[in-house]
Amino acid sequence: MEQDSVETANLAPNPHLLSPTDVKKDCVYRAASLICLILLIVEIVGGSAAGSILLITDGVRLFADYLTHYSTNKNLSPCWRYSEFGLLIACVLFLYALTGVFVFCATQRAMSTEFEIDETLLLIISIIAVLCNIAMLVMHFSKVILI
Repeated sequence: MEQDSVETANLAPNPHLLSPTDVKKDCVYRAASLICLILLIVEIVGGSAAGSILLITDGVRLFADYLTHYSTNKNLSPCWRYSEFGLLIACVLFLYALTGVFVFCATQRAMSTEFEIDETLLLIISIIAVLCNIAMLVMHFSKVILI
């Protein structure tokens, strides 16, 4: 009888193995994160090349969204949760500082009226951004369906 209970204990499910649904969710999350990172790089580099402060600002906002998108683990120690809270506050302050810098740059640009914007490059980057957002929307709804 004891040996039977030992065999049962050895057949317990491994808590580190993911169910097929969790694997699908993880794949969707990784794909959406990859698309988000690609869009972030395209917006910042393309915004700099096109001379568009708006695209650079949107890229920075997307970067902040990407950094704060993970969920916290309630099983961690309080010290770890305090550090997560500190990082969140630092991210918000970083966004406020960058917003101030971008408002200053936009005001200077509006006053000088001597700037060039490459409309063709701006249109191409905007189309890429719309397509990436549509792809992430589709992935979001597939994630909702999987839950």
